[in-house]
Amino acid sequence: MADDEVQVLNVVVDLTNTPPGRSPKTMSGVKRKPSHMQRKTVRFATVLETVHQLPSFVEGQDPADNEDEEKTGEKITRLTSEFIVLSSKHGRERRELREIDVHDLKAAVKYGVKTPGYPCRRTGRASWKYTYGNIVYVTDATSTREITSYKQPISISRAPISDEMLQQHKQDLMTLRHDPHVCATHSVIIVDQSGSMKKSDVKGFRNRSQAAYGVLALEYIAEQLYQRGNDKILDAVSVIEMNDNGTLIFDRQPMDWILFNNLLDRQTNAIPESHGNYYYSLNVAADLINRETQSAAQDLDPEDLPSYACIFLSDGKPSDYDPLFIGLQQQVLQGLADNLKDNFSFHAIGLGHSDSDFRALQRLALAVEERGSTGTYRFAALSGAQLTGAFTTVATSVTATRTEKTAGGLTKAPREKKTVELRSKSVPTSERKFTRYLDGISRWGYDHQKYRNKDSWPWKQMKFRHANSVGFDIEKSPFGQGAERLAYMFYEVNGQRKRVGKAMVAKETISLEDEERRVKFHETFCRVQQKSNEFAQSFNREVKKTPVLLPVDSSQRTPDIRFLDCCVYEYIDDDGTACGLLVEGFLKGKFTKFNSNNGYVKKRTPNERKLELACGEVFLSDFVQSFSHWVYVQTDHKLIVCDLQGVLNEEGRHPRFELTDPCINCKEKGSRKLYGGTNLGLKGLRAFRKHHVCTAVCKGLGLPPF
Repeated sequence: MADDEVQVLNVVVDLTNTPPGRSPKTMSGVKRKPSHMQRKTVRFATVLETVHQLPSFVEGQDPADNEDEEKTGEKITRLTSEFIVLSSKHGRERRELREIDVHDLKAAVKYGVKTPGYPCRRTGRASWKYTYGNIVYVTDATSTREITSYKQPISISRAPISDEMLQQHKQDLMTLRHDPHVCATHSVIIVDQSGSMKKSDVKGFRNRSQAAYGVLALEYIAEQLYQRGNDKILDAVSVIEMNDNGTLIFDRQPMDWILFNNLLDRQTNAIPESHGNYYYSLNVAADLINRETQSAAQDLDPEDLPSYACIFLSDGKPSDYDPLFIGLQQQVLQGLADNLKDNFSFHAIGLGHSDSDFRALQRLALAVEERGSTGTYRFAALSGAQLTGAFTTVATSVTATRTEKTAGGLTKAPREKKTVELRSKSVPTSERKFTRYLDGISRWGYDHQKYRNKDSWPWKQMKFRHANSVGFDIEKSPFGQGAERLAYMFYEVNGQRKRVGKAMVAKETISLEDEERRVKFHETFCRVQQKSNEFAQSFNREVKKTPVLLPVDSSQRTPDIRFLDCCVYEYIDDDGTACGLLVEGFLKGKFTKFNSNNGYVKKRTPNERKLELACGEVFLSDFVQSFSHWVYVQTDHKLIVCDLQGVLNEEGRHPRFELTDPCINCKEKGSRKLYGGTNLGLKGLRAFRKHHVCTAVCKGLGLPPF
């Protein structure tokens, strides 16, 4: 038969589907006229493989209505199986690709909504569109021939983005470019975009690619954002699309609602095509991670690196399946596992039929696990629910890692501590017991400038606070205890064996260490306190020259921040051992801890003292919190001064925060030795970003928000 020849067939079509021997009736029992059994003439081209009659409808008419309703005025209800369609080869192939069966189309005709379709781009002919659920069935203008059919994707609402969110996104992008290691986690996600990802067999999505990006956005990004709440944690996400090669689509983007929207855009912008080569995409991911870790090798301690998670979603066997490439794929991941150990995890997700070959994904997960890192494999079938479960499991694992990277606590093994009993505050001063030392007493001050200039000895001997002092009294029982120190009451004693001057506080290490380590303890304490005070003096000057931070009432002053001076009293113990005590002034008033080295921030209370500034009303304690933020910015994100504690001295017109025993969290390599055991490094910086709440003082100083 010629290509342009048209065959004419006489086809008997029984629209009632009535069993033999029974009168044709509607569901309501109304008899149909035998005219429904009629001979129809159907013309079709030779390219059509199946021929069915599709009832014609007019615009706005219920697809279940027919000509008998017009004659009888009665509603006729039909079974879905009674509806028949005219199918073309092209339409049937589309349905097979998208796994839409004839029953889906019949349901669309029976229950769906009929609307005008887009005109044919080639001929300009009109079309009709029947929509039911997420199935769309398109016919020609006569509604008698199928043009195509497809599944509509689940509609995922985009997140509303404010100007503030955009500004924060830009700030976080700058931070990740300038200082990528401050993020707690970095998720590198490989999404299969080979040609098979065009298949329409995941319920609720137009194709596998849209399912991957939709569930990734909802169950991995949005879920973690909801779990984080108001915590200002910085997490990085990179996305690689895999086909013939690996293409980096998103490079170290902050995990936020803008990224969520960008992933939804990829549902329509991504174009699955060609092969799915595992090795090249894995290599792009490894290069991305290795560049970050190698750049940090000279500057960071290994435990300060972010946690890296590689998430690999594929719908089947790799195209590069020969033994050479299989070995290369495993080597790439094993190299990451060898370098990062507990800081690396690999999560494989298989999206496909139950008979799909996912052995390559399983082997990759096992190869990572054998090298001591976390390796998992999850089969998601072709179910949106199972794909959701797979991403949720990975998100839970990353959330646990983030908590570890930002939670408080020292990272090194705990040291053995002294067993002491604190003296009760209710014990009267007259009943407190002291030990007196009079022989071999000397007083030493620490010179941070000498240490900074690498001079040989940073200590210099000083006179006693009082000219006639020859010794000191120290209380036998401590009245306070911190993570690293014990605190005792301390007085200087003169030649007449009487206490002189104001009460002071003596501090010593709480750990059981030899005297050499005690000297190191005193040196570290003085170094941290003096460096903190240098920052505080610069901060005070900055506040005073900032116009928006000037008090409205010219008789008032903004509070200063200062850290106590400290020194070391050396003495000879009863057994002849030379010992030292760290001594500083005693703080009178309500002792307050404003923040800590692990993210704690004291909440403000309504009865706290306030100050009216040009920028508005602020709490005095806002200056203390903003001081930590200011130091972080001034040091180019290298360190913060935190663990701020002390009293607010309001004597006179000029209030002053007198603080002691601060902590410096510093990310530089070797900084734990420099700033002591309370330095949590990048872990402390991440905890600070997580909990700090910017105040009007932060804004007045122009500090970028977290």
